[in-house]
Amino acid sequence: NEYGKMSVNIIGQEKLMNEINTYTLSTLPHSVLLVGKKGCGKYMLVHYLSKKFNLEFKDITDIISLDLINDIYLNPIPLIYVIAIERISVKEENALLKLVEEPPKNAFIIILAENKSQVLPTIINRCQVFIYSEYNKETLKLFTLDENILNIAQTPGDITKLTEVKDLNNYLDLANKIYDRIEIYVRKDTNIKNRIEEHCLEYGYLNENGINKNKKTNRAALLVKAIETQMAIDRGELKVVKVDGE
Repeated sequence: NEYGKMSVNIIGQEKLMNEINTYTLSTLPHSVLLVGKKGCGKYMLVHYLSKKFNLEFKDITDIISLDLINDIYLNPIPLIYVIAIERISVKEENALLKLVEEPPKNAFIIILAENKSQVLPTIINRCQVFIYSEYNKETLKLFTLDENILNIAQTPGDITKLTEVKDLNNYLDLANKIYDRIEIYVRKDTNIKNRIEEHCLEYGYLNENGINKNKKTNRAALLVKAIETQMAIDRGELKVVKVDGE
């Protein structure tokens, strides 16, 4: 397997890749947690590990159940099983706990999370945790020189997504208005402020102590989300519900 002898680099994640490349199939942890913002390259790393160790991988996010976990224990074929933690329920996460506590020898469990706060502490304690580094603007310039995109993108995935947006400036203007309206409501309503802070903590825009790490970063992240939301509305995938005449 020539791929297994190669060292593949994910731009901006050299430290992580150096650590990953120290593993052989015999030393690769059977329970892994990859933590990084949406678009940072978590699935790219899964593909790399699959090729490096000549193992097929299966995304079981949408089909987790106790029956499936029992089938994994009985499967003699070595496989990588991938779970995006933000898309499963608490019940499914508890079922997953059994698998990471005692992973079968032919199974490599890779859990993907945007922030450690999304994951049960008991699961974190049983996984080898790898954390993606934050992307700085200089690194992101390797992917685009568009200043509008660079001002809000936090990952290469953000850049790919925003590059595909037609009339980005119009969406950006609208997203800024949405964000400004959010700030008005935050000042008026403590409950809304708390909910937004919970959202920001969940996706890594605040640290675990609830302290705003970077207001500009928070704004950029929520602008990306606002653009995604407005595009979904335009495609008819979401409906707008007016509240209090707004």
